[in-house]
Amino acid sequence: MKILLIAPHQDDEILAAGGLIQKSIKQGDDFLILFATNGDYHGLDIARKRYYESEHALTSLGLAKKSIFYLGYGDTGMKYSHSFLKRMSFEKNDTLLSSLVSSTTYHPAGMKTVHVMRTGVETSLTRRAFLSDLNWFIVQHSPDIIIVSDSSDMHGDHAALIELLQNTDVFNQVPICLTYIIHGGNDSLWPPRDSQKFTCPPVCDSKMWNKRITIPLTNQEQHYKYKAIFSFATQLEGDFDNFLVSFSKQEEIFFLLRDTRINRQKIYSHFEYKENL
Repeated sequence: MKILLIAPHQDDEILAAGGLIQKSIKQGDDFLILFATNGDYHGLDIARKRYYESEHALTSLGLAKKSIFYLGYGDTGMKYSHSFLKRMSFEKNDTLLSSLVSSTTYHPAGMKTVHVMRTGVETSLTRRAFLSDLNWFIVQHSPDIIIVSDSSDMHGDHAALIELLQNTDVFNQVPICLTYIIHGGNDSLWPPRDSQKFTCPPVCDSKMWNKRITIPLTNQEQHYKYKAIFSFATQLEGDFDNFLVSFSKQEEIFFLLRDTRINRQKIYSHFEYKENL
């Protein structure tokens, strides 16, 4: 099975699915990571560090470096009013945008972005270019499952990413789409620090929460996820509330778009999740 996880920033992939990544690799899945932004809100130097932090975390879980890809767009903050992807989601297709670092796509470690893979050159930061790059990448790899941040997430980039994905031509051809929540309401309280289980985040209503998909992790998978989180030194600095490590639990939580019994059964048979109905 081919699985594509699309992450807004470097660390979201581990927080959301560090255990699932391990399970997939053990089962022989072709697991790909695509970063939408460079995580360059605090500048190019931090963006480079975040690239290597994520690379270290992912390879420690068994993912090959060749399975990590970058769209190379900007990161301008968390609030909806500051978020780069949120602004891109409602701008006209050819409106020129810029990040705090660049007005074009780039790879923080000097490698090829998806647009360079497509055309040989970088591109201006526009909604049209982003949708074209994302659509092209999905067509090239034809994933059976896409995993992406949920529209209810309180981070503007996270909420906008799924909205942009849904505006690609190829989206309706994707068999299964799972979503995840990182910023669920109050980062100092959720996820809970005193439990090995996730509770319903404030952004979820009971109907959505009761239909969640719970992926149980083994002790080993949780341990390696916990260790991988500590790769993100730039994000752990100042994390006095233990926000990042609170994602190291005995389970991971996802939500299923196009929630049909057939799609649930496919996930069930592949990942051994627990029904929450």
